[in-house]
Amino acid sequence: MKKFTFVQRLVLALIPFATELVRLAEDIVKNMTANYKNYGTSLGFQV
Repeated sequence: MKKFTFVQRLVLALIPFATELVRLAEDIVKNMTANYKNYGTSLGFQV
């Protein structure tokens, strides 16, 4: 049972981290689309 509670704690700890990652990814996508619309491909992000 201790292993199960450890896994539960791990998942609960990772949930806010995952939500922050999603928000960060959304911001990056918004910035990429904004740069693409404003400046074109030359000054946009190159992956």
